[in-house]
Amino acid sequence: MSHVVGIKALAPVLATLAPIALALAFAGAAPAAGTRDTRAADATPAWTQQRWAPQQSTLNMVSFAGVTHGWTVGQAGVIRATVNGGSTWTLQTSGTTNDLNGVDFPTTSHGWAAGNGGTLLATADGGASWTPQASGVTRSLYGVAFVDAAKGWIVGAGGTILSTCDGGAHWITQLSRTDHSLYAVAFVDAAHGWATGDDGTIVATGDGGAHWTPQDSTSDDALWGVAFGDATHGWAAGIDGTIVATSNGGATWTPQKSGTTNHLWGVACADATHGWAVGNNGTLIATRDGGASWEWRSSPVGNYLCAVTGVDTQRAWAVGSGGVVIATADGGTVWKTQSSGISADVYGLTFADAQHGWAVDNGGAILATEDGGSSWLQQGPSGLGTLWSVTCIDDRHAWAAGWGGTIVATNNGTSWERQTSTVDQSLYGIDFADTQHGWAVGWGGTIAATEDGGSHWQRQSSGVTTHLDDVSFIDERRGWAVGGSGLILCTEDGGDHWAAQASGTVEDLEGIAFTDDMHGWAVGDAGTIRATIDGGRHWAAQSSGTHDSLKAVTFPDGQHGRVAGVGGTIVATDDGGLHWRAQRSGVFQDLYAVDFTDPLRGWAGGDVGVILATVTGGVVPDTIAPITEALAAATVQRGRTARLPYRIIDLTPDGDTAVVTITIARTTGMVVRTLRLGEKPANTELRAGFKATLAEGSYRWYVYATDAAGNPQSSVGANTLRVK
Repeated sequence: MSHVVGIKALAPVLATLAPIALALAFAGAAPAAGTRDTRAADATPAWTQQRWAPQQSTLNMVSFAGVTHGWTVGQAGVIRATVNGGSTWTLQTSGTTNDLNGVDFPTTSHGWAAGNGGTLLATADGGASWTPQASGVTRSLYGVAFVDAAKGWIVGAGGTILSTCDGGAHWITQLSRTDHSLYAVAFVDAAHGWATGDDGTIVATGDGGAHWTPQDSTSDDALWGVAFGDATHGWAAGIDGTIVATSNGGATWTPQKSGTTNHLWGVACADATHGWAVGNNGTLIATRDGGASWEWRSSPVGNYLCAVTGVDTQRAWAVGSGGVVIATADGGTVWKTQSSGISADVYGLTFADAQHGWAVDNGGAILATEDGGSSWLQQGPSGLGTLWSVTCIDDRHAWAAGWGGTIVATNNGTSWERQTSTVDQSLYGIDFADTQHGWAVGWGGTIAATEDGGSHWQRQSSGVTTHLDDVSFIDERRGWAVGGSGLILCTEDGGDHWAAQASGTVEDLEGIAFTDDMHGWAVGDAGTIRATIDGGRHWAAQSSGTHDSLKAVTFPDGQHGRVAGVGGTIVATDDGGLHWRAQRSGVFQDLYAVDFTDPLRGWAGGDVGVILATVTGGVVPDTIAPITEALAAATVQRGRTARLPYRIIDLTPDGDTAVVTITIARTTGMVVRTLRLGEKPANTELRAGFKATLAEGSYRWYVYATDAAGNPQSSVGANTLRVK
């Protein structure tokens, strides 16, 4: 389950506003020469980002058939389509989670997409349905070019070139005469084509691929894109801002000055004089004179741009990392972002076990995973509006709730159907005690309940008009709901009667979790955590250690809890909330949902499609050994108390304490005294005292320590002791 109260409270107003696309820029160094950079944002070893299929996916290629109909493909099998020139983009079901690298549509109906592992898909209805075709290869495929609905070519790793003359019913391998990977292909008619790839490779054909001939590109750089305006004029672009051009069909290629050293991932042209190239850090360059001069264009994004396509001298589109889509209608002077629809916020997630789970977003998407989140595929009907919450009983039975009283459900784990909630207020939280008994809560104190798995929902009286944001039931009779201004409601009869409990706070409460009829936790604004050990008769404050708004809470048992909130906040407890400690999520996006199936395995979701996963309970494994220091030599008169100054250095996040032992030895190495000091604070100067009953003379003393994770010291601090 999940919750976004601050946003939800404004939902009736926000619904009238157009959605704003969020483009996620990937930070870090540029991709290495000859490779596409498909790295996700940085994450800690404890929490790692997962690939949320339509969200955050890098878009690798774009194709338009005319000025209105376009398609873009990318990571995790994402396919998006537009029928209005990019004003809106909608997700299409590809049926694969493999990365898709190339796409081409020769008509508004017929298109092909190719990707990793020899993946090849085709559609004859504009992408309403995509079907696999047998490529006959397992190598990655990158570039696609069709001249009509029958004739096409695909290029890929290891010099692969495939061709078809029957719309893909049969694909044959053509001899490329190169072992270098080929990343792009362009055909101007059924006979004349070119392909480019690693190490400046260019191969060309004048007979539809029956024969391919190497051409001298004059470059050793990987060439990622190729485009021809006619049978003689063309360009190839690649690493370090490389652009080479030909005016004689490739008989000779000549370097052109791009004006950039950024990698160029794609190039397109409208005719023999007008062209565009795109690359790292939002790079946009254009020419209007056949490449005699390339000019910088102001980019509205900083994402790296992977591909560009143009339909005439004025209109072009480019796509790239973070799902960004930008477009120009004036030949490239001004570029504007378009909403690719792939920056939706994850508002809810739930897992039935370590493998099976669902996530929902503000675009109405329902995505499912059967491998613990390694891959996600879309399920459910379209047009649902924002979905705020999702819950499940097992890997077959799940429900989601959202905008305008929407409730959808699955009883087979794959297909979803709408249910009649009997309410039209937005529902922000949903929970089921078993496959039959469930409750949904929302705007204006709304509560709806079912006793037959959702076949029939009935309104219940909450007695309040404050928004309710989450709900938790432990069985078919006992449950709790939380909402605005510290509201907590409780029922002991399945919701026939709801009564308020004193939460002790006026902060909005946005998440609630109970592990049994006595133990529960509620979280909310300003870092609020309230806990009860008597079913809610008394709620007490727990210190979260943060003032950030907390959005969701989960407890897989009575001791281990995790809370997610704004700014990437995650706080954790392993003792029922007596102590809460911040964890490093590795992201800065707001997190609205969290769920754990056991104390170690869990997930969190939030803004711009972020989904995080952990198999360590969110704890960074401590494998760093402490260092001990014996800070100074000591001198003591026999019979007096000696003071030995030392320090334990442990710089890991959990390096608070260590178990310390000091030994004192003669210069021969024989230990004559052992001081077992027990658990001591790390990273501070300490002194160990003992009565010096040793014989007069010189000694060496040594400091040993074992940190809380069981790591012994990596180096032993030592110094001298003189007894006189």
